[in-house]
Amino acid sequence: MEEGLDYLDYLKNISGSYIIIKYFNFWSMCYKNSWVTLDMVKQAVSKSIVTADEFKTITGQDYTAQ
Repeated sequence: MEEGLDYLDYLKNISGSYIIIKYFNFWSMCYKNSWVTLDMVKQAVSKSIVTADEFKTITGQDYTAQ
C-alpha cells in the first residue's frame, strides 16, 4: 500500500472506484473472516460505503464516529 493512503483510498486507487467494495455482503464476509478490522468497517461508514445500520448488522455493535 502506498504511504499516506488509508485502506479505502488504496482500494479506490487500484479499482478506479468504490463500486467493487460498496456491497454489504462484501464487508460482512470480510469482517466475519477477519480480513478487515472494526476500524476499517467504521471507515466504510464514514465514507458512506455502508450505513450505520449495516455496520451494526455486520459487527453486532452500534456505530460511533471515530
